[in-house]
Amino acid sequence: MGLETKINKLARSLTSFNGARTITVGTIDLDVYSPPIISLQTFMVIDEVSPYNGILGRPWIGKINAITSATHQKIRYPIPGGGVGQISSDQAMARKCSAQGLKKGKQAQFLPDQVEEIPLEVSPEEGWKSEEDVELIPLDPDQPDRKTRIGSRLSPEEKVELTTFLQSNKDMFAWSPSDMPGIDPNIICHRLHVNPACKPVAQKRRNFAPERVAIIEAEIDKLLAAGFIEELLSFMDAYSGYNQIMMHGDDKAKTSFIIERGTYCYKVMPFGLKNAGATYQRLVNKIFKEQIGKTMEVYVDDMLVKAPKRADHIGNLAESFSLLRQYRMKLNPSKCTFGVSFGRFLGYLVTQRGIEAHPRQIKDILEMKSPSTVKEIQSLTGRAAALNRFLSRSTDKCRPFFKALKKGQRDKWDEECEVTFQNLKTYLTLPPLLSKPVPGEDLFVYLAVSNSAISSALIREELGAQHPVFYTSKALLDAETRYPKLEKLILALVVSARKLRPYYRAH
Repeated sequence: MGLETKINKLARSLTSFNGARTITVGTIDLDVYSPPIISLQTFMVIDEVSPYNGILGRPWIGKINAITSATHQKIRYPIPGGGVGQISSDQAMARKCSAQGLKKGKQAQFLPDQVEEIPLEVSPEEGWKSEEDVELIPLDPDQPDRKTRIGSRLSPEEKVELTTFLQSNKDMFAWSPSDMPGIDPNIICHRLHVNPACKPVAQKRRNFAPERVAIIEAEIDKLLAAGFIEELLSFMDAYSGYNQIMMHGDDKAKTSFIIERGTYCYKVMPFGLKNAGATYQRLVNKIFKEQIGKTMEVYVDDMLVKAPKRADHIGNLAESFSLLRQYRMKLNPSKCTFGVSFGRFLGYLVTQRGIEAHPRQIKDILEMKSPSTVKEIQSLTGRAAALNRFLSRSTDKCRPFFKALKKGQRDKWDEECEVTFQNLKTYLTLPPLLSKPVPGEDLFVYLAVSNSAISSALIREELGAQHPVFYTSKALLDAETRYPKLEKLILALVVSARKLRPYYRAH
């Protein structure tokens, strides 16, 4: 229509009729002709496919004092000088819009003279992709098989800049165990909390079948070549990732065991050792203490580098790579993805808009048949528990399932369970998007109590709209069910404050 130059740039969050959220491109003022009245209206512009060219709401209806009738598909309004104006809808076009809106896999944009079908990227049958499309780039031109992944939606300039940066830092990636020098023991090493009073127990020599002995020897040879084990000391499952933490020298002998070829023990810390995860977390907390919560999120060996502005992303990556190089940590190129707008992190789908439940977890429940056995009910409750933070009042929603698991009931799955199950499926067809709070902004807590559970919702406001940050829910114990409502509300606040302590402290 040639109106691009008249659009006032303004980003706002809108929620459509089907619950989906979108961000506006801006606003534009247009004349709306209602014979014989011409009224100026402000429209919000969105870059989305829709069967409608525009939507007129209450401001326009109130401005011309119109009365609408959905039954008759008509609008009537007073006109200057007396009389009543009337606008009748095009029934054929209305049916087309309705049919196109319900059509699976496609939506259509209707223009006065033509109908153009525009397919979505993903059909509902396929489900939304949990990761953005990526492409492989070579990190070393001399060794084209050494590649990592970058986002396919980057502009040509961003793609060249990111590729150049990664190729200039190719030494940060490990392609084999020999590429991993290990973390300096002066920075951190793993200690075993062994009671000095406990005496070591001599293990009996283990006898294996000949074919198993050959496999064990092959694995030990690989570990010896990589430097993960040393004779008298080693373990065949010592390969623990791409960032190696050395065992403390005094504790190596405490991990020893005997096989036919000799005695081995750990030289480096594998994740299988007790408290290994805590040791690794202390390491990454120490390395990225200035970046965590600002430009990075780190949990054990999963790292997320983020930037609110695209132009800052390379700088944040360079800062992170500098720390990795300083502490001799290496990255796994096959598991790294750079320059994407969304992806999986700690089992959730992290996007620019916030945090979403993993589509596979939702799909597992939506495609699940009504349970008929105790084991199937337990499977359902487990799947629902994985989505607790995305479900408002989740305990109340799932209470009939837990009642069905109690002993002494003949009919495990009754009508109440079936209704609750179908309601849960309906709720999950449009799961809420959890918003990320801005540091320092005010958050709001909504509390809810029932006879059997207490719940809370942590909410933030943006542009006059409220967005959920986190949901909590807890089943009441026998004594707690007899609390007065006021005490239940206090308990709900206490539970929320304990579970969401980082939010309460930061806001």
